[in-house]
Amino acid sequence: MIKAVGFDIDGTLYPSASLYLRMVPKTIGHLIFLLRYNWLRTQLRNDSFVRRYGFDTVSSIQEFHEKEAETLAKHFGGNFDTIYEIMETCIYQKSETMFKHIKLFNGVETLLQTLQERGIPTGALSDFPAETKLEYLSIKNYFNVIMTSEATGKLKPFSESFIRFSEALGVAPEHILYVGNSEKYDVLGAKTAGMQTALIKRSWKRSQADFVFSSYKELENYIVTHL
Repeated sequence: MIKAVGFDIDGTLYPSASLYLRMVPKTIGHLIFLLRYNWLRTQLRNDSFVRRYGFDTVSSIQEFHEKEAETLAKHFGGNFDTIYEIMETCIYQKSETMFKHIKLFNGVETLLQTLQERGIPTGALSDFPAETKLEYLSIKNYFNVIMTSEATGKLKPFSESFIRFSEALGVAPEHILYVGNSEKYDVLGAKTAGMQTALIKRSWKRSQADFVFSSYKELENYIVTHL
């Protein structure tokens, strides 16, 4: 039985290509930094790296960002303040403002309306801060809980953020359907935490998700029949 629904954001509620195409001309001057930042985010999926650099002890999103800048400075050199400013401006602030011009996948808002009308709690759990994005996408008011895994110091697929997400929703993990676009991060992470999972179809490869869909109408029908 589904008693709450959680959503990833990037690539799940909207096509990721829409953001990437807008980011390229605005961030081209920081290409080397972006490559290094991408390397760091990949390493942050590794438990030994997380523990080695103390990400698992952070107590706030700001502290997580400071730890990112500190780690980049240690690995690649450079001034902490400069790295932190570029990261905040280029990765976080600038990318968020681009959501003013991004369109949701067809059916997303209709599904959220249906869930709200039926009194089903909904939440957003992303690897990046999410509130401003959802506000620009004009769907923030549909969500009961909005979280980023950065607050736990452990990105997906670590189960910590999914467990905290479940606690915030006030619903046991086994009664939460988590919707994402990544088999490796969304499906694996949510399943490890004991949640049900739904994956947007990106290929014909087999998935461990409980439900694979290609349109939000399909997802809506699935949820309604499993309430």
